[in-house]
Amino acid sequence: MEHQTIAGKFFTLDVSEGTFGAKIEKHGLTWQQQSPDVYLAQNQFVHVVCTRSTSGSHRKQPMLEDTVELQKTVDRVVANMIDANLAEKKFFFDDRIGKEYWNLSTPNAFDKEFISIVVLGYPEQVGVWSYTLLRQSRIGESSMEPYFCEFGKHDFGLVAINPNYFSPDIEGHSFFYQLERIVTDIAHDKKIVFIGFSMGGKIVVEFLEQRPELLTRVAGLVLIDPTLPNRLKIENIRGLLDNNTLLIASEGEVASPGEIASTLLHIPKVSFSGIHGEMPNKALGEIIKFCKELAP
Repeated sequence: MEHQTIAGKFFTLDVSEGTFGAKIEKHGLTWQQQSPDVYLAQNQFVHVVCTRSTSGSHRKQPMLEDTVELQKTVDRVVANMIDANLAEKKFFFDDRIGKEYWNLSTPNAFDKEFISIVVLGYPEQVGVWSYTLLRQSRIGESSMEPYFCEFGKHDFGLVAINPNYFSPDIEGHSFFYQLERIVTDIAHDKKIVFIGFSMGGKIVVEFLEQRPELLTRVAGLVLIDPTLPNRLKIENIRGLLDNNTLLIASEGEVASPGEIASTLLHIPKVSFSGIHGEMPNKALGEIIKFCKELAP
């Protein structure tokens, strides 16, 4: 089956490697690649189920086995951070489904005067930035440990939400739900920096645009190669974008998400060479510098 509409939101294409773009365009969609198997087509995410050629035959990737192995790696990364006292789990109860989940934070993050909220992309769970890098055994480049280490050193609170904890959330409902919970738990006299990577950048922009009353508590915004739609409401956050936003863009890819975001948001960017998933850790030094300038 080549093409299937799922809930009117995204498509699954079962095609041979190297023909993704042609198959998507066949259905009248313009597209942009986000990862090896996730595309953004006409502002909707498209998931591509890849088949690879082996000795003249085709076989599907062992996605279940791959997912299990990825999760084990993520669990080890998180466990190592906790063992090193760089991070701790903060548990919440999701009233929508009656189950418990956790976010990851630096120790005593909510007691700090300056707190950053990190919003990952899709479909990663907290602890790593990129499953694409993990599949290539590039654990150090994908791990969030450097963030927990550096933010802790500077006495900044860091809280990473975990919206893909129960299942990958391409619609964004759990992203918004968990953001609301975290913001509620942060005292009103604390200053907040929102850090959004990939789809997380889109979520943060939309969240703040919908909640302008929060802007008095927001010290700054960091967008790391955010995947933004062409039609985007930013009237309420225009001042934040112009004065206290750091935009990171990957350089070397044609029309990278960060470069597109710079055009859409009408703000300058700081570029780093490399692919999408490498951007968070490559930009860490620039982000710490930005936060130090904003800190009270």
